[in-house]
Amino acid sequence: MSIDPSKPNSFLQVALWMVAAVMIPFAITLSTVHDPSQPPNYAANPTPYGYTWSLSIFWVPILIFHAWFNRYPEFRVERKAYWLVVAAIFLLGTVLDVGFGYHFFYFPNTGAVAGLYIPAFDWGGFHWVSSYLPIEEFGFYLLGGIFIATLYLWGVVYWFRRYSHDDHAAVCRGLPKLGGFHGRLLAAGTALIVLAVVAKKLGPYPAGFPGYFTFIVLLGLLPGVFLMRTLQYLINWRALMFTVFVLLAMSIVYEASLGVPYGWWKYHNEQMIGILIGAWSYLPIEAVIIWLIIGFVAVLLFEGLRAYFYMERSAKEALLGTREGNG
Repeated sequence: MSIDPSKPNSFLQVALWMVAAVMIPFAITLSTVHDPSQPPNYAANPTPYGYTWSLSIFWVPILIFHAWFNRYPEFRVERKAYWLVVAAIFLLGTVLDVGFGYHFFYFPNTGAVAGLYIPAFDWGGFHWVSSYLPIEEFGFYLLGGIFIATLYLWGVVYWFRRYSHDDHAAVCRGLPKLGGFHGRLLAAGTALIVLAVVAKKLGPYPAGFPGYFTFIVLLGLLPGVFLMRTLQYLINWRALMFTVFVLLAMSIVYEASLGVPYGWWKYHNEQMIGILIGAWSYLPIEAVIIWLIIGFVAVLLFEGLRAYFYMERSAKEALLGTREGNG
């Protein structure tokens, strides 16, 4: 498959229309719920170790995928990129929870976790809050990172392999560089943050700042602004959409049906935009968006790292190009 400069934009438009086709009717239907159900009595322990056991949603399919993947040792470069993406997602999740979890989340159902906690940082008082983050949060980010990377990797090397380049390694080696400034993406991300601030001030929870949404946008914006211009030609868009739709379905089943309704975790509204989904126990819209952004970031990192390993150049040359390649 040769590179066609017109295809990435076409694939991106199809992807956006597919997401809209699913999200719009969901939004219309959910808006008809005017009397949301009340949360259960957490003191009655309605889900003993629910959060702990729920991590099997990730590790069971991971084991199945890895049993298959271990039969194909030839994907050496893909394995290196895969594990680095897993490490990156776990690191990002750890930064989110340890650095901002005290302000974004709280965990009212103590019976749903094993009882092991990690400190979180309080920027207001500039001190550590001991025993705040359940250990399951870090299992969530580690296993979730493996799960997301595995979905896309499986799609690329097997399920949607025919939609990748015939010789991906040769295409990567022929790239002048990986880095490239994407001004429209930067403008779109900046506009989204501004709109979120305005929506919050006009919404039901005007106090505070939409910090969680800002974190999410920056999470997707930073790698996208510097990598998307080149990597849009390397992404397997069908594998990406498969990953996105699985994550959307999982967010509905896992977070909207279990995690938030049963108090495994909740959100501080002063750090949210204030657009809450009543039918899903007042789930903030950010909770759905982050699943999409994490999938996008994981794919960008995977394709960027895979291209870098195939290019066989120094990091500086791969990212910025040689003088001849830039000229």
